Amino acid sequence: MAHLSIGNQTITQSEIPHLLAGFQMLPQLCRSVIIEGAISLTELTPSEKLGVIEQFYQNNQLTTAEAVAKVLKHYSMSLEQLEAVATRELKIEKFKQATWGTKLESYFLQCKPQLDKVIYSLIRTKDAEVAQELYFRINSDRLS
Repeated sequence: MAHLSIGNQTITQSEIPHLLAGFQMLPQLCRSVIIEGAISLTELTPSEKLGVIEQFYQNNQLTTAEAVAKVLKHYSMSLEQLEAVATRELKIEKFKQATWGTKLESYFLQCKPQLDKVIYSLIRTKDAEVAQELYFRINSDRLS
């Protein structure tokens, strides 16, 4: 049976789901697995991949081979896994565009009535004339 050692603690394979749920990490793991499955067939051009990886390295101050090696060791990752992290957001964007890009505006317009919000305001005044004037102004703006 597989196990994971963290410090002086050994965690068995059967304990992992319980720990993930206890630390409220199971929903995030499930979400990530589903997203990863959805974008797995999304391809990036070599220039897109290179550009997004370079940008990721810059944003995370990974400007030297030593810095990259330190991150890989700290997170127990391979270079391929780090590149997958770097390219993930672009793959998600490309997936969204390919899947919903042309349909999004019409879907929004179709669902707009359910998405609109109403703001309710209450204006109080002791002066009846002011209240009546406000009522007529608001009513005339609403009708035009």
